[in-house]
Amino acid sequence: MMNRIDFHIINECRCRHEHDHPQMILPLTEALHMWMDSKEYHIEPGELCLIPPATEHQCLCKSGLIVIDVPLALLGRQDRQILSVPQIFPIHKELKPIVELITNELTTNPNSSAIYYLYYYLYSKIMENRSTQSLRYIQDHYDEPITVSFLAEMENYNVTYYNAWFKQQTGMSPAQYLRQIRMGKARELLSATDMEIVDIAIQVGYNSHSAFTRAFKSVIGMSPQEFRTSYHLAQGEFTSSHS
Repeated sequence: MMNRIDFHIINECRCRHEHDHPQMILPLTEALHMWMDSKEYHIEPGELCLIPPATEHQCLCKSGLIVIDVPLALLGRQDRQILSVPQIFPIHKELKPIVELITNELTTNPNSSAIYYLYYYLYSKIMENRSTQSLRYIQDHYDEPITVSFLAEMENYNVTYYNAWFKQQTGMSPAQYLRQIRMGKARELLSATDMEIVDIAIQVGYNSHSAFTRAFKSVIGMSPQEFRTSYHLAQGEFTSSHS
């Protein structure tokens, strides 16, 4: 189990795998193509890709990437909720020099403690940009009915502008973001509890088993029961291989 943040630069990434901690990847010079839970993502330099724990993923990139592995124990409850689903974070103009400094430190002095200070500053600013009122509302009330008009009013925007603004902030529409948050919580309940699937559906904001199953499969690429079965099989294989 990790107990500290780990930073490294890799020059090429192709393998398919998963891990039990969040991972952040920043492409440096060329776009990164990423598959997470059978969904394809396109990450440009100047964007940060967040890979949640226990998420099978594969990346394709032939140039440098900064990879940051973060122990779950270092994340607060609110951050764990935000980071429970795949996301693309834009690196705003004022933060690009921080990425350049991290890259320089990793290249010239990879054991420098300055890397940690730079990372915490970058991380705090990215989270700060995510902490608008409507985003916090989705994260706290994902199990309730939520309309775009309600969220737009919360930010004092009209619906059209809010949709464009929201996509700039998160890389997805409000409906997609809400679904991703719900599915992140559902994955947690499916893997960590023995709750009935219909009860999990209600817990994450769905009124029917079928609607939940359709949404889960559209995001994760398999049904809730298939996910639960494959998770426990993988855990059994991991335990036996480390016994």
